[in-house]
Amino acid sequence: MDKTVLEEGRELCGWLAVLDGPYKGEAYRLYSGKTIVGSSPDCDIILPGLEPKHFSLRCEAGDFFVTDLDTEAGTFVGEERACRTKIKDQERIKAGDHLLAIKII
Repeated sequence: MDKTVLEEGRELCGWLAVLDGPYKGEAYRLYSGKTIVGSSPDCDIILPGLEPKHFSLRCEAGDFFVTDLDTEAGTFVGEERACRTKIKDQERIKAGDHLLAIKII
């Protein structure tokens, strides 16, 4: 399957879907490289209620990693606090009031 190149030469790797919280039903494209998620206007994905730069997602050679960006509340994959945690397709991420799922293509 060919990957779609949609943003600045970066390959589309998957989506981040909001399962619960204020933006329930929204989905955001994830591209190769690093994606920053937080409440700051300079984040790649902006979700109010999170810390300014809450966590990052990185797509490297088809693998995804989630890293909490030293937040007080933390970022969780399942029940475990994420440091630099490898995540699988459909795995759930909890950050603030947001429950998210990753879809890897």
